[in-house]
Amino acid sequence: MNRYFSHKYNRHIVNLLPGEYETSTEDILSTVLGTCIAVILYSEKKKIGGMNHFMLPESRSIETDGVQQFAGKYGIQAMELLINSLMKQGIKKSELVAKVFGGGSMFVAKKGGGKPHIGLLNVDFAVYYLEEERIPIVSQDTGGAGGRKVMFFPDNGRVLMSKVGQAGDLMDMEDNYSRKISGGKQHDEDKKIILF
Repeated sequence: MNRYFSHKYNRHIVNLLPGEYETSTEDILSTVLGTCIAVILYSEKKKIGGMNHFMLPESRSIETDGVQQFAGKYGIQAMELLINSLMKQGIKKSELVAKVFGGGSMFVAKKGGGKPHIGLLNVDFAVYYLEEERIPIVSQDTGGAGGRKVMFFPDNGRVLMSKVGQAGDLMDMEDNYSRKISGGKQHDEDKKIILF
């Protein structure tokens, strides 16, 4: 998780990596998504919200090769961690609304490939989970080709989203983003911003 001060927004931005989650009343929460999903949960009443970034619906979806993984990289744990964190801060589940982003296709599909697109499995999981928990989805931008950059402002619940492009573009953007953060340089404006 990277946290830096943005002169453009005059506040801190917390950039979430896969497997991470964060809650805030003031810091902007940001992430870049490909096939991954970010679920934003927000309480209008308390002006507090949170975001997670998960890669796969459940841990049984892939073999882990015995490598220690972030619990939050899987949707089921990422959702529980985020909801529990908000509830510890006095938020009732009934106060929450959700915004869902990601699940894009980052690679051109091969002919005759029968495997389901992981991005769509992630979207299906997020929608199903939120329905089961009775948390309404008030906005959603999922699926399609390419990635997304998402910025969440917890003081008012708004989200800025920009399209990123295919896999190579997303990887380049993540590399450039990491360099800018570590070098302390000011971040470039996004060209195509959509407000949710």
